[in-house]
Amino acid sequence: MLLAKSGNNLYKNRPASQTTDLQEQREFFEKLSLANQIHVIGEVLKLFKCASASANLKLLDKGNACGVIKVSNNILKFKQCVLINQSPTGVFEQEVDLMKL
Repeated sequence: MLLAKSGNNLYKNRPASQTTDLQEQREFFEKLSLANQIHVIGEVLKLFKCASASANLKLLDKGNACGVIKVSNNILKFKQCVLINQSPTGVFEQEVDLMKL
């Protein structure tokens, strides 16, 4: 059920999707002990959280930080990058062009 959910709906276009890895390791998962299967299911559930959380899929030979969404810090490939510093009330605003620093 979790594998079907990760391949459909809004999760299929999620960055760092683990759907392919989970499909490849299905038979391996079925051979695990019941306790290990429960542990893996708990880790896979972390992939469905709204917050960026990693899943430890070492038991499936996939690593201990799967599903982490990383944002590139390389701004050189962009034409414009502006940092907007705004007051809590929204009255005052300061824009800094990071490409000119």
